[in-house]
Amino acid sequence: YWMACAQGQADLEVVKAIAYKSAETIEWLIGLGCEFPPEELYFSGAEREPENAAITPPKPRGHHQKNELGGPNLTGYIIYRNLEKAAREHGVRVLLETKVLELIASEKNEVLGVKAESNGKILSIRAKKGVILAAGDFSANREMRKRYEWYGERYFSPYPFTSGDGILMGQALGADLSNINNSSVYGASAAPGQVGATS
Repeated sequence: YWMACAQGQADLEVVKAIAYKSAETIEWLIGLGCEFPPEELYFSGAEREPENAAITPPKPRGHHQKNELGGPNLTGYIIYRNLEKAAREHGVRVLLETKVLELIASEKNEVLGVKAESNGKILSIRAKKGVILAAGDFSANREMRKRYEWYGERYFSPYPFTSGDGILMGQALGADLSNINNSSVYGASAAPGQVGATS
């Protein structure tokens, strides 16, 4: 189903990893305190479209984090709160309001750490085991959209922070790219107009 939806653009091994690891990821999140009521499962994609339903019977597979009484309607913050709590319990130091500026590398392009700005101060943070780039998409970066998007630069993200910084940092050290022809996981986050506009 996922391969069909991707219309030849998806990597089979990546799709397999998602398919085979999704259930245990949900169980892991539940172990961290998240709640996903079975009665709130929902259809999370195009599985009910006739051409996709012919591939596999459509079933609700999307999971909603249970809302807290009086909390925001969007419940992603609960998941991130539980992830942060678990990280701190494992000794992770969390730096808020901190922007990574560039990767620090050796002459052989081995990543040693990051240069960052926090509260007006420049920090050099050395990595013990490695650096993971998890900086999001590039849907607000017009030049990257023009260069990589299959639909060109005519769509934008209303979120100015989706600027592709992590991708650019990796590229600066010669990193290769894969599946770069779609700036965002959710196509609906992109719409015709100008960057910064909101609806």
